[in-house]
Amino acid sequence: KYFEEFDERRTLRMTYFYESVLHGYALYKLGKKMEAMELFNQQIKISNESIRLNRGLATGTTGGAAYYAMAGCYAIMDEKEKVYEVLHDMERNSFSGWYTTKIQYDPLFKGLREDEEFKAIIQRQEQKFSEIRAEIDRLEAAEEL
Repeated sequence: KYFEEFDERRTLRMTYFYESVLHGYALYKLGKKMEAMELFNQQIKISNESIRLNRGLATGTTGGAAYYAMAGCYAIMDEKEKVYEVLHDMERNSFSGWYTTKIQYDPLFKGLREDEEFKAIIQRQEQKFSEIRAEIDRLEAAEEL
């Protein structure tokens, strides 16, 4: 029933970035790999188009959903080279602090957690947001004077 309702919503509005990936992941885990691959490929196409069009949720400073969804698809498809290509693009364009935390626990990326490159991406993002936090703290302290 859920999958039928999901298909109706997805058909009406193709903006369910992460929901599409989770749906595909569930199908993949249920052994419906062909259906899952169809969803993943469709999501990759939607993500690429959203990035090309520079849509806010896809690429804005609070976004990154298109990159994240596409990387998740490639991770499940076991295409590590493409995962890292997308994550590096995400780092350059829209890797928000929220995704820095989420990616570490998301089951889609479980197979990458021990990769040195994955750990390095996380470390760079944590460092970036640590520096931002320190600057905010400095500015707040200066205001109090």
